[in-house]
Amino acid sequence: MDKFLGVSESGSAKCVICGHVNKSCGNTTNLFNHLKRAHPTVLSVPKGVARIADFFDTNSKKTYENGSFRKSSLDKALISMIATDLQPFRIVEGAGFRNFVYCLDPQYTLPCRRTLNDVLLSNMYEDIFDIKSAVLCTSKLLNDLDHMSENIASSLHEVLSEWGVASNVSAIVTDNASSMIKSCSIVGKRHMPCFAHTLNLIMQESLQ
Repeated sequence: MDKFLGVSESGSAKCVICGHVNKSCGNTTNLFNHLKRAHPTVLSVPKGVARIADFFDTNSKKTYENGSFRKSSLDKALISMIATDLQPFRIVEGAGFRNFVYCLDPQYTLPCRRTLNDVLLSNMYEDIFDIKSAVLCTSKLLNDLDHMSENIASSLHEVLSEWGVASNVSAIVTDNASSMIKSCSIVGKRHMPCFAHTLNLIMQESLQ
């Protein structure tokens, strides 16, 4: 309290503004109350003077804007971590993980599971792979009355050779018929069962 001067050993202090003597009782409460009552303007903070509270705004909830460089960088790092470590999308809903991310950067808002799957993972896939599709041939089998695996394999081999892509094909997707599976084996290509056909078989089986 630089507005008071000590005047006795008992702790009394004299106000340098009005000369009033106040008992301090070992603390500054009485002195502070005197200033509030008699000199309220002395306690006011002049305009333009920064306060400590101005630098620690506890009510502020500023977050990175969608599309900002920082937000996009953290989103990409997150989806990369999930894909690399084979983590489930629900990791972003875990209380512990959310608290960990908040401690690292309070301004970063975690994306939801749908955004992870529909947007971030899709964008990541497109950034890594240059996906192209084309219909090369829709011709019939060499012998359209023969549905044996050997005839199917010969038909597949002719199309692959005609387009010069035999060495570039790593897998062939068909239904789950045994003749189709064997024909892929004859051609020397990996067989991939059609997901839609497999799901249809499962549903038919479950409804019987």
